[in-house]
Amino acid sequence: MQQRIFDFLYPDAQDISDATGFDVELGQTISGLQLQIPRSIWYTVRGKVTGELPTGDHRINVMFSRTMGTIDGIGGGSGPKVGQDGTFEHQVQSGDYAVEVWELAPPEPDGRTSVLRKFAATNIRVTNADLEGIEIHIPS
Repeated sequence: MQQRIFDFLYPDAQDISDATGFDVELGQTISGLQLQIPRSIWYTVRGKVTGELPTGDHRINVMFSRTMGTIDGIGGGSGPKVGQDGTFEHQVQSGDYAVEVWELAPPEPDGRTSVLRKFAATNIRVTNADLEGIEIHIPS
């Protein structure tokens, strides 16, 4: 029985550098393969941005950057949008994160966007449970 705490499996290797990848569809059965995932992989971080948020139609997002922890996904996105009431919610793996509040420019024709400005930041640690009540304050 293999025990893994990440969201992919390489049954032919104990080290990722020796592994050959494969895809498994939802509900698919692979005979001869046993897998146990001892705990949840993704945790929900919920919080609120307080202080002086811009008014009007702005693209305010909370960006999560891993500073230490387990393996996570490759690439990045724009992070969760901040709601009108300042709340946000995002799924992460366990680890340490720098969490920053950014204003993003409107997307370019090719879909790329850029950061207009960074408002505030904090550091968080996600262990083995959802994390509630994160507050990031934007100074006046």
